[in-house]
Amino acid sequence: MRSNTAFVLATLAIGQASAGALKHRSFHARRSNIAQDKVEIDVSKREAINYDVSNVDWTKALEHVDWSKVNYGASSSAPAPSSVVVPSSVAAPSSVAAPSSPAVAVSSVVSVAKAKAESTPTPTSAPAYTPSSSSPAAASSTAASTPSLTGAILEAADKAKLLALGFIGVGLNEGAASVGSAGPYIADVSNESGEDLIFVCWAGATSWVNAHVPALTISIASGSSKSVSFTESFSGACSAVYEDTELVNGQVSNTWLEATFGAWGTYDVSREVNMSGHSISAVGPTCTSDMETCVFTCNSGNSCMAAGSYSLKNCGNGAVGTASDGGASGGCQGLGSGATIKVTLS
Repeated sequence: MRSNTAFVLATLAIGQASAGALKHRSFHARRSNIAQDKVEIDVSKREAINYDVSNVDWTKALEHVDWSKVNYGASSSAPAPSSVVVPSSVAAPSSVAAPSSPAVAVSSVVSVAKAKAESTPTPTSAPAYTPSSSSPAAASSTAASTPSLTGAILEAADKAKLLALGFIGVGLNEGAASVGSAGPYIADVSNESGEDLIFVCWAGATSWVNAHVPALTISIASGSSKSVSFTESFSGACSAVYEDTELVNGQVSNTWLEATFGAWGTYDVSREVNMSGHSISAVGPTCTSDMETCVFTCNSGNSCMAAGSYSLKNCGNGAVGTASDGGASGGCQGLGSGATIKVTLS
């Protein structure tokens, strides 16, 4: 009986480990999808519409007008003869004077509108109330409109940089990925690159940040560190935006840190998007993944996405998966029900 129980428990453990690896494989394989290009409209290129009436044949344009039935907006059916004119080439009623050119017709319409406006009393508007500087409401309003320029989750300059790169928006910073060490899975991210960075995370098949709002975007100053928490349901990746980082096909063209969190979750460093990307190191409870160890690399070229074009290399104890023989799963394990990963950007 004991042997049967041990056999069943071992089978369940293997099944759970396989499920975790397959979930990570599912995330990994989704990256071969076609990038979702975001269509942008440059409103600065819209030009004003111009109408050229210099060649209009006013005889034909107005020959069907019954001037006695035209409603000019006044109380009577027609204005005084002196207030409306028509082009000289049009046979108008005797009570209506003919202008010498089309330009006069245009000015006459303006005069009718002006006359109507002048006939309607214009209410006198009171000046807008302006609170004094000593007013408590004014003081609180001023304080609220002056955001902190240092220590923000995402600095204003970094937000502008992301939008200029082509991000559709900045991170939600709540839910599956959030700032802080609330856990249960935590990434302590240290910036040792020598420049200020933006740490970006996204979930599932939303790596095309030109079309999907990322899960998290935070500023990490050079020489500093920040903690990021992930829920057990998170499956996605993170990367860093440097001065030279670009979006390629809507994705961050740099080294990625991929993770599927859970008791049998998996994490790894991937160089598939850009083999020339900046360095990431991820040290977990039982396994390290960095640019040379337990890392996904392209079999050839500087970028690879299709299944079979990449491999998981140099994995030792604490690593699982089939990527070494062309599969999509694999990486470091041993996270349990909660763990901290030390992430270094350099």
